[in-house]
Amino acid sequence: MGGCLSTLKDPISISSLTDKGLTKTIESNEKEECEKQGKWSELPSLPLEKIYSFLRREDQVRMSLVCRSWSEGYGSPSVWKTFGFYLTESQLSLDACPVMKFAQKYSSMFRHVEIESTYTHDCLRKIWCRHFVEFLKILTTKAQLTSVKFLYFANFLWRLDKPTYNNICREIVDFLASQRHLKRVEFY
Repeated sequence: MGGCLSTLKDPISISSLTDKGLTKTIESNEKEECEKQGKWSELPSLPLEKIYSFLRREDQVRMSLVCRSWSEGYGSPSVWKTFGFYLTESQLSLDACPVMKFAQKYSSMFRHVEIESTYTHDCLRKIWCRHFVEFLKILTTKAQLTSVKFLYFANFLWRLDKPTYNNICREIVDFLASQRHLKRVEFY
């Protein structure tokens, strides 16, 4: 073997050949190791659902964009069992609220819902009320909840004009009456 190297016309150092060979060996070993371990996209559904349970909704959305199987995992009932209706100012300023799209698509899987109202500015309060009524109508037609929490409604409701207040109360009553499996309703 040593004779083969000495017959080369271009001077090539042994270290560069060794480095290239070592690099290829490391790459092939890493590839084999990855193949042995499996791919992230082949993660079983139970660990995937557990990971989703630790994430905020925004991070769940990002995770669902990684690959097809993770997107399918995002649609599993355990991921959507609990849903929080918390609208940010940026969501309220959009023409189509993304939270409403999720509610429309996944509300049949909701079992626990938390609805938070915190807006004191008149313009945001009116938009929030419109989305809230739409959300309750979606839940009325699609969801079978076991619990609902209404957060910060006392501070919110007293600031509404009489017709809006009456409409909100009527929608809440209709929604609660539609939920046959409801065991717990909390107002904070």
